[in-house]
Amino acid sequence: SKGATVSDTFVFTVRNNEAPGGSIPDLTVSEGETFSHNTAQNFTDPNGDTLSYSATYQKYLLSFQNTGSGEPIEVWKWESISKPSWLNFNSQGVMTGTPTYSSSGNYRIFVTAQETTGEKLKTTLPFELQVNNATPPNQPPVVVSPIPDKTYNEGQSVSLNVSSNFKDPEGGALTFKSTR
Repeated sequence: SKGATVSDTFVFTVRNNEAPGGSIPDLTVSEGETFSHNTAQNFTDPNGDTLSYSATYQKYLLSFQNTGSGEPIEVWKWESISKPSWLNFNSQGVMTGTPTYSSSGNYRIFVTAQETTGEKLKTTLPFELQVNNATPPNQPPVVVSPIPDKTYNEGQSVSLNVSSNFKDPEGGALTFKSTR
């Protein structure tokens, strides 16, 4: 009818979006040791949003600083580095790797968790990866240069020095033995 009105009551909720949070414990591994570390399990999103992950890297490095007195001093500091070749990190927050035998030291890794939809809020958390020095397994000797073929007459005395044709990867002394 003319001039009539109608009304309805409803609840209007405004969701407050909050950034992801958490903390990542430090990790210690040894050179040559394969590891897997799921950093995603250390993040929570209060709103249950799906997260994607990325990382940046630093290493604790020694440098020398000139003091002006002629004697440089040692200074240890965190420096940004590219992702080490032995380290993998995917968008699901899983870090895997096998540190090489020359990669010992302390690494600081900054993991960023970012919402994949909506406001795309993000949080970055650091943790330290300590790679302990380890003795590599004993490697067999390697041929540095092949021994050239030679022909000798029967009964002829032969003396060959082949020590420069081989080396031990760990730098140890080698002993030689010939067989027929």
